[in-house]
Amino acid sequence: MRVVPIAVCAVFSMFTLWPQETVASDRSFWTPPASARSCDRGNTVIPLVTERQVFGWKPRNSGVKFVEDLSRNISRGISNSGYNAKGLAAQLAKAAESKAFTSPRFEGSGRPSPIFLTSSILITLSYAVDFLDSRNAWTAGQRNAVIAWGNRLDKNQNKQKSPSRDSVAAFAAARMAWGTATDQSSVFKNGLRSFKRTGRLLTREGYFERNPRDNNEVVGLMVLAAAAARGFGQEVAALSFKGTTLHDAVAAHSENTIRIGPKEITEGDTGHTGRYLKPNGYASHLAWIPVYLSQYPRTPASASVRRLEKTMRRYSRNAYNGTSLGGYTGCLWK
Repeated sequence: MRVVPIAVCAVFSMFTLWPQETVASDRSFWTPPASARSCDRGNTVIPLVTERQVFGWKPRNSGVKFVEDLSRNISRGISNSGYNAKGLAAQLAKAAESKAFTSPRFEGSGRPSPIFLTSSILITLSYAVDFLDSRNAWTAGQRNAVIAWGNRLDKNQNKQKSPSRDSVAAFAAARMAWGTATDQSSVFKNGLRSFKRTGRLLTREGYFERNPRDNNEVVGLMVLAAAAARGFGQEVAALSFKGTTLHDAVAAHSENTIRIGPKEITEGDTGHTGRYLKPNGYASHLAWIPVYLSQYPRTPASASVRRLEKTMRRYSRNAYNGTSLGGYTGCLWK
């Protein structure tokens, strides 16, 4: 084993790490797609801007920008064989050293949650670990430091008091993705408990929430969690909750959204009003569509999802890009 440089040891001192250098396993939450048609064509590493604090959504939010820029970097790496993956690994090790986004700032009732954004950051970091593993891009100590940082972000999810339904679904997606990407079964199992907790909310009609905009957020996160479970060797989308599955929920929500169309709907927990029949956004978006169709292209629900996609494209030709799901899903999932 190579000697770990002193600078890297400084990173180690801030985290509790495993005694030996971790290496990539055969297990992965996500694998880079063969097609790069929808990916960013840039070839350079986009610098990752970080800060210690993490806030809920707001304009010019550095946490949201981190998700966007990290996802764009992964997108560039998919589409460019000459992309500097080692440079991205160094950027993430630097973020770990600075304890980026590990200090949540709660701004009161009705304000967007910093923990929901923490979950989104952890999801995006899961993609990054799998991407950098696939490129053998880590140098000594970097992977351990990033995993320890991610584990701290994971623990911060416990700071959300009385989490909303979409927050519990975000815990499921983040922990199942992170646990699979880093081969930590205890983290994955914690996420699976949140998945089942959310599943038990399903009505006979197939809704997690009566508010369709809120329901959309939960559906998207549960779809991503199910995709992560497949990487762990488990199939959870077909789990039955009093006779209803995630596939049923996807179909019911898709058909309901087609009926509603581009109507503006007020979000239940924050009071924000807007439409979610669009491919991009922070949490209100349909960026889960390519995730579902990549994993379940021939289920009965997939026909409804394709009709939903066709309906959405009447109103927007933007690329799929959902912050809550880790960024540019149109590139990441094929």
